[in-house]
Amino acid sequence: MAESSLTPKRRPRVQKSCTECQRRKQKCIIRNDGVPCANCSRRFPPVECTVLRVDAPDGENRAPKYEEQVVSLGVPHSETLYLDGTGDPDAMVHIRPFGGILTEVCTLNGLRIKQSARHSELLHFYVQIVAPNLVSIDGQSQPKVFLTEVLPWMLQSPLFPSIGMLMASTTQSLEKGVEVTRNSESLAIKARVLTGINEMLKGDFGSVAQEVIRSVINLCVMEWFWGADDSMWAHLRGMKHMINLRSGLRGIKDIVGESIIILTDYEISCCFETELYLQSNDPVLLEEIPIPTSWPDGFDCPLIRSNVSFDDVRAKLGLTEAGARILDDVRFLTTSITEADGGPASIRKIQSTASWIYSRLSNISGKEGGQGEKETEVADVADMASEAERIEEAVRLAGLIYSWSISSMAQISQFKDGKTLERAYKAMRAVNLTRWKDMPGIFLWIMLVAAPSTKQDTRGRFIRRKMAVAGLSIGFESFGVGISYLRAFWLVQRWIARQGKPAADSLT
Repeated sequence: MAESSLTPKRRPRVQKSCTECQRRKQKCIIRNDGVPCANCSRRFPPVECTVLRVDAPDGENRAPKYEEQVVSLGVPHSETLYLDGTGDPDAMVHIRPFGGILTEVCTLNGLRIKQSARHSELLHFYVQIVAPNLVSIDGQSQPKVFLTEVLPWMLQSPLFPSIGMLMASTTQSLEKGVEVTRNSESLAIKARVLTGINEMLKGDFGSVAQEVIRSVINLCVMEWFWGADDSMWAHLRGMKHMINLRSGLRGIKDIVGESIIILTDYEISCCFETELYLQSNDPVLLEEIPIPTSWPDGFDCPLIRSNVSFDDVRAKLGLTEAGARILDDVRFLTTSITEADGGPASIRKIQSTASWIYSRLSNISGKEGGQGEKETEVADVADMASEAERIEEAVRLAGLIYSWSISSMAQISQFKDGKTLERAYKAMRAVNLTRWKDMPGIFLWIMLVAAPSTKQDTRGRFIRRKMAVAGLSIGFESFGVGISYLRAFWLVQRWIARQGKPAADSLT
């Protein structure tokens, strides 16, 4: 009896399911060795797809089971530039639904979302990974205003949960190297979103204006960051028409939505070096925006006047002496334009100042005119030991391009020195994003300088996104500070486009 009670002998077997599919209670389709199973190959974030060999005990002794790892398939994180950081671990603190995230979503009078594991996964991915990448420079935290005011609306919106799922699906697809136009899931969700918006517009527009406009501005941002410029402009045209139907931005009666629209309008205009679009002919454009004289610690920016120089705060910001001096020169040059009277003498003085700054920054690199004719004397950014030196190099190269644009009266997009642009990008990337997050005002200026030269490729999307996120993150902390920085840079661009006409005239 004792022997018969022992577990019978069994031959070693390979489990028919990987550990991840077992945990999720999913049917596992194992492929050839070295390749994740069908489910794990689609998971995001990537997971370990592990198949175990399990040996049964022998017939004579009740020996404990043991596991011998046969295949451990690690799916490496993508090195593309569509998302950053590991997400915000505290994002779900503000969302405590009973029964899962889908129960937090309100679909009354809106797009119904089918209860499914995939939809729940997409919404979780949006809240924890995508949303932080929309409002945080390092993609690892979110401003309190966003968490308390914007995110709850997003989940209670009749439209936005589907837009959030679309953003999640889009970014997951791009991280795998698959363009959205080839991703059937993203295309299907996008079709549902556009159909839902059109259905809402068939009713009383006054009752749905806030909802639709907030949703469409998010579609604009999504296309700008991860999609196609043509689609972004199509959404902007639709938004402009809806804003006109409400007699301007004030007619929407949504202060949070209006603030996001204004910030986004300035960011897109700075990126494409154009006049403002959503605010054009809008009464809100004529309202005077007071220039702030104080801001949160670390938010110093060379785009508006300050009683405190960068040299005064360089220790707090972690800048080198040379880096602080460049930023003070850029601040002087910028305010000379935004406060100029437009006279010929004023224009000549500004151009002369810009030429002097450009020449000085060019000589630091050992290059004549910054066109790469001589060997650089500055160490390669990868060889710079300290982060402060790498920040200085990023500031120097941004200042070089910026001063060239002003001295030559040519838009930044016309700067054709590819080597300098490449070096500027590498210098910016050599500094940790969390470090840039500690000095968002400086980072915003650097990204504003970089954005006009971008293309609709992986790197260009990254630069555009980081520029916009920097502006938005500052705006969420202080709208007045964020809009003052963006407005000042845009005024410099308009001054160049109008060949020295007073920058303030661009607002009339």
